[in-house]
This record gives sequence, C-alpha cells and structure tokens, in this order.
Amino acid sequence: MGDKILKKTVLLIAFACLIMANEKSADLSWVDQEIAAIKPPRKGISNRTISMLRDPFVFLKKNKEKDEKEKKAPQTLPSVVPSVTKSCAVVTPKRSIRSKALRLLAIINNSALINDKWYKVGEKIGKYKIIKVTLNQVTLQSPSRTLTLTTYTNKLKK
Repeated sequence: MGDKILKKTVLLIAFACLIMANEKSADLSWVDQEIAAIKPPRKGISNRTISMLRDPFVFLKKNKEKDEKEKKAPQTLPSVVPSVTKSCAVVTPKRSIRSKALRLLAIINNSALINDKWYKVGEKIGKYKIIKVTLNQVTLQSPSRTLTLTTYTNKLKK
C-alpha cells in the first residue's frame, strides 16, 4: 500500500509541474511576439549612400608645393627651436645650411615624433642619442654637446 501512495504522490507532483509549466509559457508569450518582430531582415543603408558620406576623421594633408619650396629655399630655424643646455644657460646652436634641423613635432608617453619619425629613449638620431623624454621636451646628447628639443614655440612680437 505504501508503494501505491508513493506512485500517486509522484504522479500528482508531475501533473502539477506540467500545469505550472503551461501557465508560465502563457506568461512568456510576449517574448515569442518580440522575436517574431525582429526575425524579418532589416534593410540598412546602401553601399552607395555610405560612400557618399563625408569622412568623420580629420587628417592633415601636407602641401606638396610648400614642401618643395622648403627643400629649395635655404634652411631656416624651425618654429620649435632646439637649444643647447650648458650649466643652466640656454644657447641656440649654430647650424650650417647642410645640417638637417631636428624638429620635435609631438610627444606621446615616452615616445617623441622628431622629423616625422617616432623615437624612444636610447635610440639614435644621427650623432645624437635620446637620453630623456618628458611631457614637453626631449633631451639629446652627442659626444660634444647636449641638445634640448621642446614643444614650446618662440613667438616673435611684432
């Protein structure tokens, strides 16, 4: 008799679970409607329309004519003037027309953009070796002198 009661109890629990599961599926019918709404393929923008959009990124383009004129003209001091540091005195170095001016264009983390090429501490640029990079200046050293390139510009008052 104990087996019959156990069988009836198991069947009653299974039947109750089936009824509850059926009620829960009725409550979630809205999910099926939402899925049906997003199943059809969506139509996006055509490739032609995308190609007609303006590029959101701004890139600075070099002026080729200006670059050619700079190559032909005698070399002048750049707007970012390197200076030589000797016992707390700042002296601008004398340059010959043949020597290429070192121009510091940017500093990001421990890298410096000098004459359109990225360098890190310890790398060499000609006869100079980079010994220090800070937030706004780069220190270069050669056997004969120390050179400091800075991101500050020398503005002439007129």
